[in-house]
Amino acid sequence: MAAKEEEWRAVKATMAACDQAKDVQLAQTWDDLRRMQAVHAADTRLWEVERSALVKSQSAAAAFGGNQSDRPTTLGSGQSAAVAVDEGQLERSAR
Repeated sequence: MAAKEEEWRAVKATMAACDQAKDVQLAQTWDDLRRMQAVHAADTRLWEVERSALVKSQSAAAAFGGNQSDRPTTLGSGQSAAVAVDEGQLERSAR
């Protein structure tokens, strides 16, 4: 009878160790899930900020008469330099 009780205690100890290991694994899984949710939330916030900036940029471009990509961004050609000079003259004459 003592052998059976000893065997039962060993089985219970093993079951308790397995339950504890499962609890640890479950806690780690929940921590991983919380981290992934935090990363997703940060990505979503970043996307919303970038989208808002894009919308504002497009609104500003529309308010000033066109898409900003229509305007020259470098002075690589003589025509671009002339456009830049013309814009500078317009700004000075508007003052």
